Amino acid sequence: MTTGLCFSVLGPVRAWHDGAEIPLGSPQQRSTLSVLLLHAGGTVPAGQLSGALWDGAPPKGARGTVRTYIHRLRRTLEPQGARIESSSQGYALMVDPATVDTHRFRHLVAAARAAHGAGDEPGTAELSRAALD
Repeated sequence: MTTGLCFSVLGPVRAWHDGAEIPLGSPQQRSTLSVLLLHAGGTVPAGQLSGALWDGAPPKGARGTVRTYIHRLRRTLEPQGARIESSSQGYALMVDPATVDTHRFRHLVAAARAAHGAGDEPGTAELSRAALD
């Protein structure tokens, strides 16, 4: 069983804490979380979040809606150890990128390529399998 907090964005957006799935709310709220997770630890401008949620021009009140999603995500994730910071530039989800499947995948693929370049066939195979898992 996995301990701590982990996230999945490759496929449905999901989160777990100590092996128990965390309810993440509406599809729009999950989309908000996915954008924050893809930039784990980095600031995402509110306009970028709006752009991800609404195709084309965001509706009036989009900024307030994004704030509502952020507030709900904070209530859900902060007790599990994830923190969402706000600044004049936007929002940042403060989690270790290693807790996000897409970041783990990229890291393992890069390591597999390095192993391949070094002629380490068993290491390449092992890292490639780990990335696909």
